[in-house]
Amino acid sequence: MEGSEECSASGTHQLVGEREELVKLEATYANLVIRKKIRTLSLAYPQWRSIRGDGNCFYRALWVGLVEDAVGRGGDPVEALRGRFQTAEATLQASAAPALTEEDSWRQVRQHFAKEEAEKKTGTREWARWYEDSETSDMFVRYLRSLTSRSLEQRRDELAVFLPEGQALADRRALAERMGEEAEQLEMSALLATLDVGVRVYQLDRSEGPFAVYILPDERFKGRGELVTLLYRPGHYDLLYKRA
Repeated sequence: MEGSEECSASGTHQLVGEREELVKLEATYANLVIRKKIRTLSLAYPQWRSIRGDGNCFYRALWVGLVEDAVGRGGDPVEALRGRFQTAEATLQASAAPALTEEDSWRQVRQHFAKEEAEKKTGTREWARWYEDSETSDMFVRYLRSLTSRSLEQRRDELAVFLPEGQALADRRALAERMGEEAEQLEMSALLATLDVGVRVYQLDRSEGPFAVYILPDERFKGRGELVTLLYRPGHYDLLYKRA
């Protein structure tokens, strides 16, 4: 996913911004094509949420989307998220090498879920804290990066042809695990396939014509009710919210 328009609002002092009207984003651009695209997109996706542009934006946006989806389903979000991660762990356990770093990230996630179960009894759960609190949010970003690295290892044979010439898979895995390193489509697709999560991405750039739209990890997820929708501006991802 590439484009020529620089992301003029990719950064935010907050890790995760509040939900806002998407049309407000129009004021940050002078380019008329981009302004028109924002207005058009806002008809179907009237709200967005900015994610800090710190190199972790894809992973953090995905995490926010997963939490919001789990909360919105009406069951126990802890059980829903833990179940999704346990399934991913089982998928990777048989064939994937351990992460190169952060080997204990899954243990930390399990401990967090156990703590949240204890808080359930006191009624003190605050779901937004899971992604707004920097320590908690970064813990889950590190875990998603660890899953990504192991997913790359599991799919090493099918992904080998997509690696740049001269780049070893171990080097690519190390980049995936490093905080602040941007995710590229290879990492995104590997992680989403392991999580069995579909993501729809709208690319905002100044090219004429309709939006470029991507379904990740692949077109098989199209129409399966993608859990998360992202707005991509070169080098950065934010969250989009579909009209109810």
